[in-house]
Amino acid sequence: MLSIGYTGVRDGEVITGISNAKQTAGVIMHIRGSYPPERKFVEELSDPQIRDIVAQIPFFHGHDVSSIRTYLLDNSTTKHKSYLEDYPIDVRFVSLGSNNDFTRILP
Repeated sequence: MLSIGYTGVRDGEVITGISNAKQTAGVIMHIRGSYPPERKFVEELSDPQIRDIVAQIPFFHGHDVSSIRTYLLDNSTTKHKSYLEDYPIDVRFVSLGSNNDFTRILP
């Protein structure tokens, strides 16, 4: 699994927090708007990672490695360490997961 820093998020996609991230483990979010991938991360992606991981994202189904890489680079940002709040997107929490920073602060 790759972070959204590598892949970005497109309008209507659903993302899940990675299990080893204490802030978002198990969180599921539905995104409205878009969040760009970080150019530095995209440049690190190997062809096998694009083929075996990125191409499994429904948005990229049916596209070859070269076209996926081109899309990611064309839509990437040079801003380092972006956060969802840095972009005009709406987030709907489908699940808050458990045992993460969200659930530890809830009453």
